[in-house]
Amino acid sequence: MTFKTDYRLGEHDPLLWPQPYLEPQCHLACIPRRVEVFEESARPVFKILFHQVSSPDFWPLANGPISGLGFLRGERMASLKKLGNFLQGQFDGLDPKITGSTPIFGGLLVFIKRTLVSLESLPMTERQALFFFAEIQRYMLKFSAGYRYLTIYKPRMISVLPAFTRVEALVGAFVFTLADADNFMRAGIPVWLIRPAALAGTVRVEKLVDLIEPRDRLGLVDAYDAYPVCYEGPPVNIDRYMTFAHYTATFLSYHNPFQSDSSTPSTSFVHVFPSQPSLSKAGPPPGSSGVDRRQPSSSSSRHTPCKC
Repeated sequence: MTFKTDYRLGEHDPLLWPQPYLEPQCHLACIPRRVEVFEESARPVFKILFHQVSSPDFWPLANGPISGLGFLRGERMASLKKLGNFLQGQFDGLDPKITGSTPIFGGLLVFIKRTLVSLESLPMTERQALFFFAEIQRYMLKFSAGYRYLTIYKPRMISVLPAFTRVEALVGAFVFTLADADNFMRAGIPVWLIRPAALAGTVRVEKLVDLIEPRDRLGLVDAYDAYPVCYEGPPVNIDRYMTFAHYTATFLSYHNPFQSDSSTPSTSFVHVFPSQPSLSKAGPPPGSSGVDRRQPSSSSSRHTPCKC
């Protein structure tokens, strides 16, 4: 699993394709697939999240001291800043008990703000600028998914709000228990219940449908400029998310001139961004492996919206 030419993770990307349900990442099932998911008055400001990153989004400096550097185009930058202010307002309007028990929101906002500053003030190569454009879309979609999970979908699951009568245009998830399937259905989140093949003769099937192939809808070609990060292991493991979160957080890294050449890579580079906040205390299961990985910290599971 690694980055593709569109700066996404193909069929393994929770922004694009349903993934196996993991409780510490419960909100990823609520990633919107279309802007119509949002309230009509807010749709224009969220539209930037569904823009496909491409070369025309990069504006090269004409008279810069070094050729090849530039910025994200002004209209894209303005849209991102406007949405950043909108998300800050949503955060400020949350119950302090929620923001205190789910620091994931504050952590995501920190990365949104830092990425905005970098995109606006730091000349970058096209690859760097477009990578960070795609990543800030990811941060903002995750924030929005978590916010909507806590304010809309979880209240439906626990009957604080009435159960939804239709399925919303969300990414959804694959689940393995009837309880999770029931919660998702009550909330209006797309869900696929995985059952053992041995039960095929005992499960009621109302209709057979054709499978949707990821290759028909997603970019699955690995990036031509290889990214030195990948994950190999089971999909039901939070460490695969932490692998790419850590790489993104250290993407803008520069050699530390005060370190000797014999220093290890982890100490000889200065990271523009610190590591992202941990989302779980779970470690990798036996047999999993990856490049540029880190062990999740021992922080408690209250970092996840599921534990509010």
